[in-house]
Amino acid sequence: MTAGKRWTIRVLAGVGAVALIGAMAFWWHVRHATASGPMLQEYVIEPWQWRGDLTSALSQASNANELVIVAATVSFAGREPMVNRPDIDWPLLGRQSKKLGILIRVDEGDSPTSDANSSNSYGPHVLAAISNKALADANSAGAVVSEVQIDCTGAAGYNPAPPSWIAAIQNACSTPVLVWVHPTADEDFTIAAKASNGVIVELPENGAKDTSQFVENLQKLAGAGRPMRLAISTGSVVTAVDASGRSLGEWRNGLRPPWPKSTTASVGRIDRQRISDVLTQLRAGRSALLTSVVWDRLPDVQDVLALNGASLNAIVAGEPLHAAMHVVLRPVETKLTEIDLANDGNDYSDGIPDVQVIWSGASLVDARGLSGFTRTDVANGNVIFHAPSPAGSELLPLGIPPGDKTAVGWVRLSSDVTVNATLMASGASTQPTTVP
Repeated sequence: MTAGKRWTIRVLAGVGAVALIGAMAFWWHVRHATASGPMLQEYVIEPWQWRGDLTSALSQASNANELVIVAATVSFAGREPMVNRPDIDWPLLGRQSKKLGILIRVDEGDSPTSDANSSNSYGPHVLAAISNKALADANSAGAVVSEVQIDCTGAAGYNPAPPSWIAAIQNACSTPVLVWVHPTADEDFTIAAKASNGVIVELPENGAKDTSQFVENLQKLAGAGRPMRLAISTGSVVTAVDASGRSLGEWRNGLRPPWPKSTTASVGRIDRQRISDVLTQLRAGRSALLTSVVWDRLPDVQDVLALNGASLNAIVAGEPLHAAMHVVLRPVETKLTEIDLANDGNDYSDGIPDVQVIWSGASLVDARGLSGFTRTDVANGNVIFHAPSPAGSELLPLGIPPGDKTAVGWVRLSSDVTVNATLMASGASTQPTTVP
């Protein structure tokens, strides 16, 4: 199972999901003491995110209680594990006033807890050694790591770590150890949960197919009496084909692939409203054991596939999601006006609209579209900037992020006159804002 597949949330849409979240809310209410207030937020920092500007990305995580850093990915092939470690800026993380955790992920090959490997004693020693190396690196840079998380949910033949393994890692690291689990009926998962200091439960791909079984499995995990966190995906998936129809694969991790201009792409959008609905149901009398939400990636303005911090904060706070698009006109000098599109809402815009620019009492000297916008001169005093086609390298699958803006273009006129603009999309604001 790939990392992307593990994070699918879209399957929760539909009638089964409605029943699921309702049953979850009822069960949390009657089974355990309840908690009040919003759930805490945690962000996973994926290895590929270190290639971008993490300083900027961390500024979007102001409401996060914890940052969980993927310190290594491990592939077990027989008795020779392969370990990949990203270059982590521990001094940068040490300057953050947030709790830090490390995540060791087994995401390829057989799990060390699979039937074929479960009797091998090297598994916990390997994971403990990897954890201790990351803890030592963090400590030398002044970063204090408070917990270790072990995730084997993406490996083939996955079984939960036996209690003896968890105890061995805890003893070797002298640090609380939490385990990632699927909510299944297997009693081994409850046993593993009891042996750990807490569990991170992923919303499963088939969670809406059998509501009663899903709730029963959650009940078993909660019966272990350990703190629970709910892991949720925030990213969309883009699939693409070239001009000949050949598949170019999937785009999941937020970094633009080098696709040719002739690429045809389709977007499987993350169902952010469904995420909001799930958390709204859980908020109504949730168990005190359910402490926080774990988002699968740190929000990053360069990651055009994922929800940003404004949307995630709104979801956790229970605020309705909405985009608020409007045009911003900026007279940068006499006779020259620049045009931007801004989103003042808490949700992504549904695509990118065209922008119509109108004026009277002057002739058009020149105009140019920016950010992929193209220009059409309808008549003197009337220019339309057409939004970029959602394909290839210009793909913006989620529209304009909340709190962000994009440059549309500029117009230069023969005289200094008033310029107006409207969005050519239903339901959009038609009143531009002029910035002096």
